[in-house]
This record gives sequence, structure tokens and C-alpha cells, in this order.
Amino acid sequence: MATNAQIGAPFGSDVGTVAFSPNGKTLATTGNDLTARLWDLATHAQIGAPFGGGVGAVALSPDGKTLATGDLDGTAQLWDLATHAHIGPPRGKELSAVAFSPDGRTLVTAGPGGTQLWVISPPANLLDAVCAIAGGSLTRQEWSTYIPSEPFLRVCP
Repeated sequence: MATNAQIGAPFGSDVGTVAFSPNGKTLATTGNDLTARLWDLATHAQIGAPFGGGVGAVALSPDGKTLATGDLDGTAQLWDLATHAHIGPPRGKELSAVAFSPDGRTLVTAGPGGTQLWVISPPANLLDAVCAIAGGSLTRQEWSTYIPSEPFLRVCP
């Protein structure tokens, strides 16, 4: 920016939104074909096949392994970059932007319907999280009702 000089040739054509990978080696874009594409910044070559259809916004996770797309149908999709597979169900509605939290555990979606936060990775200690949600272990009576074939075990502290 200091020299106001362009670096290399443009990436694709009719690009809408862009996002850098955390390591600065990859660029994610959207375009008029309504897909998300990944580009190698060193070679300006497209990496792999496009993601999705109806894509209007992109974000790359802090670990560089997940792409979030904000789709024109108002949902956010998560994609595994290695396999191009969906990760989990669509999230949000009426959205125009997506972004990851710095730790990659939360996705934010924003649009006319408001801004929403989504937990997208499991907690570090799943047992503690389940116990907190459940409010503690089953009682002996609940255990005998729901799991009569197993010996009683107090799971939560």
C-alpha cells in the first residue's frame, strides 16, 4: 500500500468478498458465479474445485482448515478444506457476513436479521460441559429407570 503498486495479476474475475488464510498463503474469494474459491497467493493459481453455490461471503478459520461461506439463501455453511465436505448443519438466516473468532471455536453470522454467535467446536472437556448442562449425574432411581442393565455410576462430580 505504501507504494500503491499492484502485486501480480488479478485473481479471477468479478470477485465479491475476500479473506486471507492465517498463514497468508491462501486467499478465499466469492464471485459472480456464486461459488467460493481458494487461490495460492504465490502463484495466483486456483486451489481445487469451487465450494458451494449461492455463496456471497467467505471466512477462513484461524487454523486454516475450515472455510465458512455465507450463502445467499441466508445460511452459513462450514467446509473442511481438505475434503471439501460440509461440516455440520447450516447456521443462521438472513446473513450477509461470516467471521471466525480468534480461537476458531465460534462463528459469527451477521445480516438484516441481526448478529448471531454459533459454537462450532466441542468444549475442551466434554464431560464437564455435559454435566453442566445436565445439572449433575443421574440419581440411583433415574439410573435404574433409564439404564437398568448397567451398574450405577456417578458420572458427574
